[in-house]
Amino acid sequence: SERLARAAAEVLAGVVLGGATLEPSLETADGTAVVEAAPAPAPAAPEPLLITNARGEAVRVPPKYAAARQLPKAPAAGPRAYAKDQPRDATLDGLVAALLARLFEFQERVRLHDPLKAKMRRRLVFGLREVRRGVRAKNVKWLVVAPNIDEGSELQKHLDEILEAARDAETTVIFALGKRKLGKALRKSVGVSVVAIYNCDGAYDEYRAVAARLKELARDPSLAVAPGAPQRPKKDKAAAAAAAK
Repeated sequence: SERLARAAAEVLAGVVLGGATLEPSLETADGTAVVEAAPAPAPAAPEPLLITNARGEAVRVPPKYAAARQLPKAPAAGPRAYAKDQPRDATLDGLVAALLARLFEFQERVRLHDPLKAKMRRRLVFGLREVRRGVRAKNVKWLVVAPNIDEGSELQKHLDEILEAARDAETTVIFALGKRKLGKALRKSVGVSVVAIYNCDGAYDEYRAVAARLKELARDPSLAVAPGAPQRPKKDKAAAAAAAK
């Protein structure tokens, strides 16, 4: 059969017989030579990829990850339609993250000491059901919403209901950070879409900083610094005064 003929040709290929090297070929019953398709070339191994670690050292990425690292990155999605009324601002993101972290720290401290008191006097809540309940009861001072929720998803439908209730209650809505970074600010390993702030006890400095930045952006949206863009370093007033002398 053809399979046995191919196996025999592979075994005899390269064998030296009588000083000649055998190069067997396959032919059909009528004497027509069978043309073998050339084997596909093996894929080239990706070139070694070097990255810089946290200590500034150049390290080589393992080959199985190097190919993935060299793929083109998908362009970052812009702000969703529900968040276009407020410009994205890296400065505001940092201030909001600091505020949420401080409020959550105080809330957890009270919860560990007196869980019942902590539940009655919560500083913030997250989760669609808890947030919706607080907004409808007009107990929410600020509503922090991630600006990167997928449009058309079931999550956005619930978010639209919460935003509509917030407008009816005249609650201030802040679009900042993102689902992953909101969760990180609250020490969660999963993303958080929306956070309702009830009060800012113990974090008034952070609260005033966020309020001041919101006023600046409302007065002049061009002051917004796009996330990921290099920020202009703040000048040291003492050093500037010394240089002027």
